[in-house]
Parts: sequence; structure tokens; C-alpha cells
Amino acid sequence: MREYKFTLKQPIMPAVRMTRRGKWTSQRAQAYMASREAIGYELKQQMIANEWEILPGQTPLAVELSIGTDKMHTGDIDNQLKSLLDSANKIVFPDDCWIDSVHVWRYPSSEYQAAFTVWIR
Repeated sequence: MREYKFTLKQPIMPAVRMTRRGKWTSQRAQAYMASREAIGYELKQQMIANEWEILPGQTPLAVELSIGTDKMHTGDIDNQLKSLLDSANKIVFPDDCWIDSVHVWRYPSSEYQAAFTVWIR
């Protein structure tokens, strides 16, 4: 079974709703897109360092995300997951529509830490 484990250093900003125009004019949308890009870069660097190939397309996947934070309930956890999966699209896997199983949780921690695991089901 192929399994990719990532450690994320920066907080995952929850996904925000945006219009086509708002994507360029809303400060929250701009911050969200910058966060997604930074997370994508972090994932790409770990893929290269571990010499991992992008997971095959049209293959059922499972993901697990655990977030340790001192700000427990400041954003919706499902929006944090969406942000991370959107960041990993075309970097870790070709399309997140093939994710069939998800396990996500937050726990109290004095410093931010996030672990993201993807594997073929």
C-alpha cells in the first residue's frame, strides 16, 4: 500500500466563498489563495524530497488530517480540509473527487502542528 505522510508548518486557512470578481478584490479571498499556494508549495517540496510520484488517477484514495492548535474553534474544520485538498490537487493526486474516505480531527496543542496522510484504498 502506498502511503504519503506530510507535516505542515503553516496553519491551514479555512476555505472562503468567493465570486469571480471577489477572487481579485476581496482581501479574505486573496489571503486564502495565498495560503493555498503556500501549502501547495510545501507539499510539492515534501514530494520532491521523498522522491514520490503523483498518485495514480482514477484510484480510490483515503486521507487523514490531524491539526494541533491553541485556537481550537476559530474556523470550520471541514473548510480547513477543503483548503488542504484543493492545495494538494495536481500535486499529490490528480483529482480529489477520488477521495472516498476522510478522517479529520483537531486537538489542543501549545504550538501549531498538522499531519496529512494520503493512501490508496
